[in-house]
Amino acid sequence: MKIQVLIADDHPIVRAGIRSELSQYMNFEIVGEAVTGDQVIEMVRMTKVDVVILDINMSGMKTFEIIKQLRKNHPIIKILVLTACTDKGTVNGLLNAGVDGYISKDEEPNSIPGAIRLIVQGKNYLSPVISTLLVNEIKYPRKISDKGFLPDRELEILKLIAVGLTTREIANKLGIANRTVEFHVTRIYTRFGVNSRASAVNFAKDIGLF
Repeated sequence: MKIQVLIADDHPIVRAGIRSELSQYMNFEIVGEAVTGDQVIEMVRMTKVDVVILDINMSGMKTFEIIKQLRKNHPIIKILVLTACTDKGTVNGLLNAGVDGYISKDEEPNSIPGAIRLIVQGKNYLSPVISTLLVNEIKYPRKISDKGFLPDRELEILKLIAVGLTTREIANKLGIANRTVEFHVTRIYTRFGVNSRASAVNFAKDIGLF
């Protein structure tokens, strides 16, 4: 029996690459392609899907909301996240949300079929770069917030951003330089894979930081 795969990514070239790779194998069938989160939810409702290959930065509905709905309404469907974001906070957030696999876009395309087969068997798949990251965090732990995603200072700054404080106001409140605040904000963007303060705050709320 073929594995029914839904590709969810808003970049045509990424979808084409995945489609090309899976088309080389007889046991995969691509049953649809989605470019927004809403399309993902609609397609799994209308079509039998075994595996959703999900980009972390889908248009429309937020990634964590997509995962939440899939886990609630379609618990049998396996979720393989495909992303260029490999920071620990994002990885932990997605794994805690219930994804079955986490594959980096830096990997070779031929790693995707193996990852799909593994998660269909009820196992988990992590890209080597992700596995190394998590192992290093265990071997060389750093002081991080009680939620485990951001260092304490970055979490403190993010909470101040969330209540509407500017860079100058945050700097004055914490007794640090404006440049130091901006440095931490940039680090937060990198960890979360976002490019705006609003997106960082929304992402933090999605993964339960506050």
